[in-house]
Amino acid sequence: MGLKESISKIRSMMEHNSFLQKVIPIARKLGIVHFLHAITEKAEQQRNNAEGKEFQIFYRMHEQEFDRLAQLLEDDFSRLTLERVLEYRKTRKMRTLSGIIVDRQYFQKSIFGPVENEVFIDGGAYVGDTIQEFTKNFQRGGGYKRIYAWEPDKANLVQLKKNLRSCHDLVIFPYGLWKGTGEIGFDESGGAGSRLDMSAVKKVQVDTIDHLCAEDKITFIKMDIEGSERYALEGAVQVIKRDKPRLAICIYHSPEDIYEIPFWIKNTVPEYKLYIRHHSDNDCETVVYATL
Repeated sequence: MGLKESISKIRSMMEHNSFLQKVIPIARKLGIVHFLHAITEKAEQQRNNAEGKEFQIFYRMHEQEFDRLAQLLEDDFSRLTLERVLEYRKTRKMRTLSGIIVDRQYFQKSIFGPVENEVFIDGGAYVGDTIQEFTKNFQRGGGYKRIYAWEPDKANLVQLKKNLRSCHDLVIFPYGLWKGTGEIGFDESGGAGSRLDMSAVKKVQVDTIDHLCAEDKITFIKMDIEGSERYALEGAVQVIKRDKPRLAICIYHSPEDIYEIPFWIKNTVPEYKLYIRHHSDNDCETVVYATL
């Protein structure tokens, strides 16, 4: 947990604890809250500057790949989005994202809409928020046949099952999505940031879409799995080639993901049309969409 997250957690504790609430006025008088805020802002600025410089070096090394990606994209807005996301990563200036932040993440109806008898795979289902959006927005196109939810974090699973208790034809896999089967280290944070981590002591079972979801004709795959997307796609290669489902895959977890994931998708199914959309006011939530 970084400094900013730690201080945010302290603030939340103070706001929701009756005893600590009494301390807040005293802390403010002593200037402690202002001091903590100043430290947070300074540390955040230094981190942003360092990350920006690091990405500038990365960009210069891979400029040809980014140029090639731009040529593969289907529309001008995708190319503009890519350009401004890359500029933001280099400069960390929020104004560079002006005009490209769009809502309805994963469900961009300007790119693709619902189809009849949807079979939806939610890779990184978290607490079921994306599935709730799916059932609300996409079942109107003819209903859905089945939903596969992949979520290995135990705390998230508890909340997911509670949130989706009224959801029909739901199959929950308490596994990590990967390119093969077995056990892999897992950083189980109990939040949206839980991730597969080879160096972690705790292990989690992993499996593939090709192994567990191939009995259905898959129509839609979404992945937000904290940097494991490239490996999980390899574990879905047979389903993707066979069914050519619409894809919504996060490409922001590492710099290489921005071009490597779209290249992999295009190489696997050359007839896919690729779009990029950005859904936040920072460097998170950049998604590549693929459809026929």
